[in-house]
Amino acid sequence: MEIDKTSHQQNQYPSRSELEKMTNNELFEVANQSISFREVMVKFISRLNVKPKPVVIIYDEEGNYDIRKIGLPERLKNVLRQNDFEYLSDFKHVRSEDLFKMKYFGEKSYEELLHVLDAYGFQLAD
Repeated sequence: MEIDKTSHQQNQYPSRSELEKMTNNELFEVANQSISFREVMVKFISRLNVKPKPVVIIYDEEGNYDIRKIGLPERLKNVLRQNDFEYLSDFKHVRSEDLFKMKYFGEKSYEELLHVLDAYGFQLAD
């Protein structure tokens, strides 16, 4: 996202109390409005004593989301790995009926998988 260096003169920035109520995404949007306001935001955030979580890479250089790293329940992750699934993109050509043929894959696994696929913008073939 490119920062508009002139926009800080036109924008009305939120007050401290408004900033404290914002979500992380909203704070990032505000911080990206101008370079000078980003410096203010960095100071504000640093006072909150927030310790960042370690960054975990969940996709490879081609943008494939690794099923071992995206936070799937262990049971589902193990069933998928036992059936040679490595990435969410592997499901583009898989039908629901094929999944239910896998050992230990049931309705709960199916619902969990659909939820994850949807969250990452993927879907099954059917």
